[in-house]
Amino acid sequence: MIFTSLSPNTERDDISLAIRLRFFPWTRNKTLGSRARLEHAISTYIPLPHAFAFDSGRTSLFAILSALNLSSTDEVLLQAYTCVAVPGPILWVGAKPIYVDSLDDFTMNPEDLEKKITSKARVLIIQHTFGTPAHLEELLLIARRHNLFVIEDCAHALGAEYKGKKVGSFGDASFFSFGRDKVLSSVFGGVLLVKDARIANDVRTLYASYSESKWGWVKKQLNHPIIFALGKPLYSVANIGKIFIEICKRLGFFSKAVEKAELSGGKPSFVFHKMSDILAFVALHQFAKLSAFNEHRRQIAEVYERELASISRIVKPLKVKDEIRKSIYLRYTILIDLPSKLALFLKTRGVRLGNWYTDAIAPEGVQYEKIQFALSENPRAKELSEKSINLPTSIQISVQDAKKIANAIKDSFMQVREINSKEELESFLMRVKPATFLISWNWGEFEKKMGNKLWRLGVYDEGKLVAASSVTKIVARRGTFLAWHHSPAIDPAYSGKTSEILELLKDESVAIGRKENCHFIRVSSILADSPAHSKIFTELGFKKAPIHLHSEHTSVLSLSKTEEEIQTGMRKNTRYAVRKAIKDGVEIESSKSMEDFEKFWSIYMDTVKRQNFTPFSRKYLENEFKTFLENNQALLWFGKYKGQYISTAFIIYTSNSGFYHHGASNTPFPSISASELLQWEAIKEAKKRGCDSYNFWGIVSEDDKKHPWYGLSQFKRGFGGGEGKYVPAQDYVLSPRYWINFVVETVRKIKRGI
Repeated sequence: MIFTSLSPNTERDDISLAIRLRFFPWTRNKTLGSRARLEHAISTYIPLPHAFAFDSGRTSLFAILSALNLSSTDEVLLQAYTCVAVPGPILWVGAKPIYVDSLDDFTMNPEDLEKKITSKARVLIIQHTFGTPAHLEELLLIARRHNLFVIEDCAHALGAEYKGKKVGSFGDASFFSFGRDKVLSSVFGGVLLVKDARIANDVRTLYASYSESKWGWVKKQLNHPIIFALGKPLYSVANIGKIFIEICKRLGFFSKAVEKAELSGGKPSFVFHKMSDILAFVALHQFAKLSAFNEHRRQIAEVYERELASISRIVKPLKVKDEIRKSIYLRYTILIDLPSKLALFLKTRGVRLGNWYTDAIAPEGVQYEKIQFALSENPRAKELSEKSINLPTSIQISVQDAKKIANAIKDSFMQVREINSKEELESFLMRVKPATFLISWNWGEFEKKMGNKLWRLGVYDEGKLVAASSVTKIVARRGTFLAWHHSPAIDPAYSGKTSEILELLKDESVAIGRKENCHFIRVSSILADSPAHSKIFTELGFKKAPIHLHSEHTSVLSLSKTEEEIQTGMRKNTRYAVRKAIKDGVEIESSKSMEDFEKFWSIYMDTVKRQNFTPFSRKYLENEFKTFLENNQALLWFGKYKGQYISTAFIIYTSNSGFYHHGASNTPFPSISASELLQWEAIKEAKKRGCDSYNFWGIVSEDDKKHPWYGLSQFKRGFGGGEGKYVPAQDYVLSPRYWINFVVETVRKIKRGI
């Protein structure tokens, strides 16, 4: 199990230290003077001259606000999208919190700040959320113009930099937290830094009045890493670890991060103390690892940034390589729709994400009216809380863990990636209708044999293949383009997401097309021709192509009926022709032999000469036959009469359909119906193989009697199949060069009469 929170900074040496300090009293002698050493270490690191270590970041903030002698009419500006621990101290000193809306990087919006400053404003708290520096230059300029005292909230940001300078050193004061989930962790603790000596003296007076946190409370904090070290490994083992941690929590063996009183702006029980030497000693132990911790966080952030780059529906935070605002990525927080759904999905993959922040003021349950917060005045903070989810970056997360999380996130989205498994593709095509062999694995292998670049693109949802598309780069004299072959085939359960699927495939194809210097994309769709489907293509920027790429009007015969029933469904003259051919002694042969390809080619070329159409090349047909033959998916059929081969067909058989892909005949015996009988035998073979349909491939309208394919279409209709039309071929323009191709194809279409 991978966790975002639950004592994320704890390593073996930290657990060992906690055990020694908790259970071996003599070890605590080493901690004497640790609070002063911690204050010196932090003030040297940032640097600001005056440092005070308190029990928490809350008390640190309260101390500096108290030193400013604020009244009930004074306003303190702070960021919305924060923790209730920030407005709490403002309310405790009797001042009024004014919330400033957020930007998409989770920091304060300078423009909204300017709008909300009044004559009563005294203090500005600049929050560096999730370790990302706020837009300091703009915010500080506004603060100086309005004479505001600036406090930097660095609870998430120890070690973050703005223009090469540590955050926490820009304001008049800054405070840091060493809470259980912060940059460094002593479970509770905080440090306040102050620039001005006069104000620091006022803080010092208050500080002197505070006692050190009592041992009873301190030992609860030492219990925390020990309890979680025991519980986390067993968390998902019959919930043993989860139950153990919950029991310890209810028995009060460790403290809550936020107490109930705070939800309504009240004070928690632990505030207004100096930090204990014991917890300061723990913080110093972690401080020695700060550089390693932060470098690790940035490395993990780079993994997320790289691995999630392909998902456009994820809004990612500040770029890792940003040299102006150098974040430490306490969390790598992203924006997505329905983050709770993602959290539930990742839980099934063994990843438990944290909940910073599912509300504009965290945690859940904060009474907004009690802390004087209005959602309506901070709409972006509300949106951020509804869409943000944070990924772990702590030292406990390895690069492999980060990749696992990123892959799980990618699986949770509908996304495009290449299909690399033949078994996966073929299994998908078995359950999807309609689908043709042009999307099959073997078709891709055939394209490769022809020297074409091919991409088998799949749309995945939660790791499941829900749509497949076969895309080939075609280099022609009239222009280079990407061709979608009868694509996409879509899982029927996802028919309602056709538009989203097409957009994902289009975006991926555009990226490929630009990289491959293509001039356009041509889609031969297998979607039913309908106004709704045509509208989707139009809205995605496609235009109707001048000519087709593959058949768009087909005749498909259902094989669910018996042979007798199928024959009954034939047209009378076709049924008669089949019976007459049998009576006339026509022999039908099928072959899987390349040696018989010569017979097919001879009849095919005879037909080409007689009917004057543009043939496929011999290389094309041979490679196609060889490729599908490898998986027993191709047969050559021959009609023979009086020792002569007078009819032939190249039939492809997939797991659920037979396809009449190529056919030819010669005419030494015009009254002999060899082709009808050949087709009947090919149909019976498809039924024998368990196919549920037989696809006669392209036909033309029954009204289009002048079309050169009209006679062949009538021949195919004779077998009684149902007719279907696909959306006409669509083009997506990538280059002005496309229009040359458009003109050439339009002229060619007119000349051919099609």
